[in-house]
Amino acid sequence: MTGPIVYVQNADGIFFKLAEGKGTNDAVIHLANQDQGVRVLGAEEFPVQGEVVKIASLMGFIKLKLNRYAIIANTVEETGRFNGHVFYRVLQHSIVSTKFNSRIDSEEAEYIKLLELHLKNSTFYFSYTYDLTNSLQRNEKVGPAASWKTADERFFWNHYLTEDLRNFAHQDPRIDSFIQPVIYGYAKTVDAVLNATPIVLGLITRRSIFRAGTRYFRRGVDKDGNVGNFNETEQILLAENPESEKIHVFSFLQTRGSVPIYWAEINNLKYKPNLVLGENSLDATKKHFDQQKELYGDNYLVNLVNQKGHELPVKEGYESVVHALNDPKIHYVYFDFHHECRKMQWHRVKLLIDHLEKLGLSNE
Repeated sequence: MTGPIVYVQNADGIFFKLAEGKGTNDAVIHLANQDQGVRVLGAEEFPVQGEVVKIASLMGFIKLKLNRYAIIANTVEETGRFNGHVFYRVLQHSIVSTKFNSRIDSEEAEYIKLLELHLKNSTFYFSYTYDLTNSLQRNEKVGPAASWKTADERFFWNHYLTEDLRNFAHQDPRIDSFIQPVIYGYAKTVDAVLNATPIVLGLITRRSIFRAGTRYFRRGVDKDGNVGNFNETEQILLAENPESEKIHVFSFLQTRGSVPIYWAEINNLKYKPNLVLGENSLDATKKHFDQQKELYGDNYLVNLVNQKGHELPVKEGYESVVHALNDPKIHYVYFDFHHECRKMQWHRVKLLIDHLEKLGLSNE
């Protein structure tokens, strides 16, 4: 189990320990000056002088051009409770250099600025006692191990930042408590009452670390089967049973991602960039769906792109590879969302639901 951390910074680097340590056997993480890197020390080596700063979590370490830095989650807010677990969103962060009051050049300053921009514009969530990288079902299947060991790497957003810590943790289990998997996405629960029965509704979205990027610059699939901006969204429902006093827990998963073929939009400063389809997508598309089937079983594909104009080539390319795969576990349906639900006729989404049920999709 992870928890809050305290640190002291001085001329020798940055020293971290658990805020609620267990005693003299606790480990101290020392992010030393550039030439020394990360070290594990005994509890007695935590500095007795200097300002002690309490933080919510240590997201990890990064080496830029000149210096090493600690990425710190300073403050958080509670966003939900689920089965006794608490979800938190990171509100404020810090990038702390190992070199106390060091001077940096213009390139290093630019790298720090870009890192700050990413951290500021991102929505990071974690739980000290629940693995948000994994769905409810995947969490049920893993044993009692440190969360970083069973975390789904696809959604372990600070996986790279924790590399040094994970390397030490393989040899020293005391380090487990310093490694806090963080997701980029959304995690929130709300309490409600339905027919006099208390319920909890939860929504968790996990963004994949593979092939993430900005709109227009990250489209389609890569050779390993990863698609642009893949997300897994989980809806969770907890409901009490008044008769048996048991709590029923339900989970429903949806995924989304860029159309899994080779395609791109060439940025040419026009309102709509040129859309270009690549060739020979079939192998990459097959890898993508093989991964999805292994993770989720039968896949029900809902294509919502426009069936005319700018997006038509993507629609046709998608349908072409799905037809070529001819996989009985891949169920494809096209739904012209903009046409069917025009003028805010959202109720017509039922047409799509009915179609999916005919293909075999069930919530049972």
